[in-house]
Amino acid sequence: MDHNEIPYAIIAKYFAGEINEEEGVLLEKWKNASPENEDTLNSLYLQWDGLPPLPESVFQEGKSGTWERILNDIKPDKKIYYIRWTIAAAVAAFLIGLYIPYFTKSFNNDIVNPLSQTVFIAPSGQKSHIILPDGTKVWLNSDSRLTYSTSYNMEDREVYLEGEAYFDVVKSELHRFIVKTDVVDVNVLGTEFNVSAYPENSMVQVFLTRGSVRLESANNASFLTMLKPGEKAEILKSGLRCTVSSCDVDTESSWRLNKLHFEGAYAYDVFKKAERWYGVKFHIENENKEYRYWFTLKTESLTELLQLINKITPIEYEVKGEEVTLKYK
Repeated sequence: MDHNEIPYAIIAKYFAGEINEEEGVLLEKWKNASPENEDTLNSLYLQWDGLPPLPESVFQEGKSGTWERILNDIKPDKKIYYIRWTIAAAVAAFLIGLYIPYFTKSFNNDIVNPLSQTVFIAPSGQKSHIILPDGTKVWLNSDSRLTYSTSYNMEDREVYLEGEAYFDVVKSELHRFIVKTDVVDVNVLGTEFNVSAYPENSMVQVFLTRGSVRLESANNASFLTMLKPGEKAEILKSGLRCTVSSCDVDTESSWRLNKLHFEGAYAYDVFKKAERWYGVKFHIENENKEYRYWFTLKTESLTELLQLINKITPIEYEVKGEEVTLKYK
């Protein structure tokens, strides 16, 4: 085993109580290979231990018994496929965010649908990195949710997005990749792009890095526009009015690289993104809607952000837990 690589499958089985003696030895050697490995294992366990309980409407016999129950009920000819599918989805989920697997038993008693729906959630103030079953990479921004079902990659590859995500899609001539939002569907074959579709925002934004994407109405599949690399589309939810313009995609999607870059951003946009970045709520007084900001956030704390803004546009502020009251002078 390469001690520089995280043994995801073994860790997932260890957390689920399904690890065998040989795997236990390998895991122990990996953990003891470096302090970083031990810290990683401890961090991942905290995520696993903090997973929310499944709803009563689905079967659950505790985390440690779930995998065995699934595998025992799967038909022999389907077992290898479902083992690989379940481990891949579960491991990714354990390691990168909150994960809610829904295990539902079919009315046909000898068939179990092991993952009818998978939901990834990046809570406010956090981000997640996801690898979908076909290898497509997704970066999920703060306060966002991504959902897909067991039909993923069997016909079309459909995912449902609330919030913001950056996609690096594995190309497939047979299976379209579709990002579905409340008003817009984004259709691709293989490409990189960013979609921002927070429910509270008045518009959906799509930024294209490479390849091409086709935007359609989620209601009736009517054509909205095609994007080329370096372009962004902004679609008003009311009336579906679509505008296309050039943009710096690296700036627009800098959040996935753990930085926020503002290039002439208005105060509203700065504070809205900062809310998700830090997991707080801003209450603004005397806001001047014409104020614009140029700066980049990387590892700065909330207090350092407020001090920076105070140097640009004088303010008074007070932080109480997750509430920030800010007043322009």
